[in-house]
Amino acid sequence: MDKEIEIANKIKNKYNIDVIIDENRPPHTLYCASKLGKILKIKNIRMATQTLSETEKHKIITADIMGRKQYSTFITYDGLVKIITKSRNTNTVEFAKEIGIDTITKYYVSIETDL
Repeated sequence: MDKEIEIANKIKNKYNIDVIIDENRPPHTLYCASKLGKILKIKNIRMATQTLSETEKHKIITADIMGRKQYSTFITYDGLVKIITKSRNTNTVEFAKEIGIDTITKYYVSIETDL
């Protein structure tokens, strides 16, 4: 959990992504999917989040700049790791290195389980 919160703080501070941190109950960190998609240069983040399980994404009511309520998709740390490891984009690999997520090990483990 400590590493998860450390990574969430890095993302929040460096990339100005909306991150919800709750140390008292899981999931401990949630990341705004639309802003992550822009940072990772994933053209259709909605399609990427559709492959996640219901425990890896959450709809949260937020307010837009006019004060109107809207639903935003937030993904958990596990969902973030899954999106990063599935992406072949070089920006995603660099992002993972900068924040301290080992994509190589996770990528090869997913290949082995597919066989």
